[in-house]
Amino acid sequence: MRFTIAREKLQEGLAAVAASIPGKTTLPVLANILVETTERGIRFSGTDLDIHVSHEVQADVERPGGITIPARKLQELARELPPNPVKIESAGEQKVSLECGRAKFKLNGLPKDDFPQFPAIRFGDGWRVKSADVRKLIRHTSYAVSTEESRPILNGVLW
Repeated sequence: MRFTIAREKLQEGLAAVAASIPGKTTLPVLANILVETTERGIRFSGTDLDIHVSHEVQADVERPGGITIPARKLQELARELPPNPVKIESAGEQKVSLECGRAKFKLNGLPKDDFPQFPAIRFGDGWRVKSADVRKLIRHTSYAVSTEESRPILNGVLW
């Protein structure tokens, strides 16, 4: 995998999926962001096995592929990079090099096959409702939701 992306687009993609990355996890791959090439650019994906987030941004793809990269480290690097295009290349299934201006970094990733698959969702079977109605439904039922972690079945609302 090899691509060039604007620093702002890299930060946009990382920010979009950052909330789904758990702080502590027993599965090391969940602390990573899945970075994959697509027809239109790059797709960033993250999950904590409860929430799955995927965001696509524009990039110049030279060679297709995918890899998982440590999320926190990649976010820290992206914040500190100069405002130049960022070149990212994976060598094999676990090595990633990142280059921006005179800055060069090498990171250890994990194979994309280790990342959990997102469930298939058919949006054609959905329905529409006004946001005010959803807020009203949530307000009328959320008081009954338990905050006790020992019984997770009581921590939700049946739709």
